[in-house]
Amino acid sequence: MIGFILKRLLQAAFVVVAVSLVVAVAIRMTGDPALMISQGATNITEADLQRIREGLGLNEPFVVQYANSLIGLLTWNFGNSFVGGTPVNILISRALPATLMLAFTSLLLSIIISVPLGIRAAVSRGKWSDQLIRICSLVGLSFPNFWLATMLVLLFAVTFRLLPPSGMSGLESFIMPTLTMGIILTATNVRLVRTTMLETLNSQYIMVARAKGLSENKVLYKHALRNCAIPLITYFGLQFGGHRARFQLAGHGHSGFRCRGRA
Repeated sequence: MIGFILKRLLQAAFVVVAVSLVVAVAIRMTGDPALMISQGATNITEADLQRIREGLGLNEPFVVQYANSLIGLLTWNFGNSFVGGTPVNILISRALPATLMLAFTSLLLSIIISVPLGIRAAVSRGKWSDQLIRICSLVGLSFPNFWLATMLVLLFAVTFRLLPPSGMSGLESFIMPTLTMGIILTATNVRLVRTTMLETLNSQYIMVARAKGLSENKVLYKHALRNCAIPLITYFGLQFGGHRARFQLAGHGHSGFRCRGRA
């Protein structure tokens, strides 16, 4: 068991190093970072560019730069932001609470809605309720998240003036972003729960449980739901995170959007 865990850890470390190396090479291929940083500035001399390169360590060999970036990653030192000069780790720490809050609330909303609907669709396969749930999930998947966010702003902030259109003025600021992400996640998760539950209900041990005379509710909630929960929990964990900058929440998505806008 220990050998298996060590093998998996080594494989994961290799993947991380390989991906980071590809990213580092791709960044170097985009051009001289010193020239990009100095864009828009006037009277920039070659000496100024050289000072920028020395300050960022760009005058070192590529191997040394890559090693320094890995060390910085392991020590939570990502350097300073080109916009304002604030340390990047401080920017991440500031945005983390809003990101985690939105990720948790949207995923929780999705689970509360999608799990019962997915189970209902699987149990009533082929019936009108199954067809209705599948059609609703398909409609939900067809909504672009930016369009859905805009419609929610127009409805709740502009028309009825019930919620703030953007910014962080309290817990009410998370309602529309949570609805936006929750609806999109629910449309996906309903289909996932239905498919997983159907596979579980058609398995051999479920047939044996029914042959023993167990009630349908006991078969469904004690045996089927317990076993199909493993892949569902794994998938839900992968969904944990992400929000959009349209609502101007001070999270990681909004921070990245601002950086791209100022680049």
